[in-house]
Amino acid sequence: EIRTLTLQGGTVTTSEVGYGAVMPTDTLAYYSFDDVDNLGQDGAGTHHGTPAAGASFTADAQVGAGAVDVTNAADGYINVGSTDFNAMTNDFTIAAFIKPDALSGIQRIFGTRNGTTGFGFGPMGNDLRFTTYGVTDYNSGDITIAGGAWSHIAVTFDASNKATFYLNGSQVGNMTTGGVPNAPTTDFYIGRTGG
Repeated sequence: EIRTLTLQGGTVTTSEVGYGAVMPTDTLAYYSFDDVDNLGQDGAGTHHGTPAAGASFTADAQVGAGAVDVTNAADGYINVGSTDFNAMTNDFTIAAFIKPDALSGIQRIFGTRNGTTGFGFGPMGNDLRFTTYGVTDYNSGDITIAGGAWSHIAVTFDASNKATFYLNGSQVGNMTTGGVPNAPTTDFYIGRTGG
């Protein structure tokens, strides 16, 4: 399950990665998943998405009225298209509340699905992973995300291509090698694994 996915322009500091239900400034897209009839509604603008493959509303939420359950069917997701997200090469932040049933394999919270262009972020086992497809896999190192419980995860990817990872508002790792993603050529998804 995913609750309040936020995409921000610019990177944020530890104190700014707070995990409340308030939409931060400089928000490119904000998905609260509160409305059962509009799960893909972007509260910050026009990046509305379409649920597919069994993605559904659930009232089980950390904050607010609901969350999106992407586990009801294999590989459930919300397609949010590519408008503006294709221009995100660095200097941005991705943050979300998540409640994974289990922690194994790659569980993308946000990203493209193409394995050679774009980027993706989410848990991978007991790591957080931010991938610039075809360039670098940035890993947080082993952390403890509890299966079946809500956690807030975030990654900032700064102008020097450094990925910094956060769990429940605390920095848990960073990685400084790599480079900008290859220009995305496909749509972006919320909750779709792979790549």
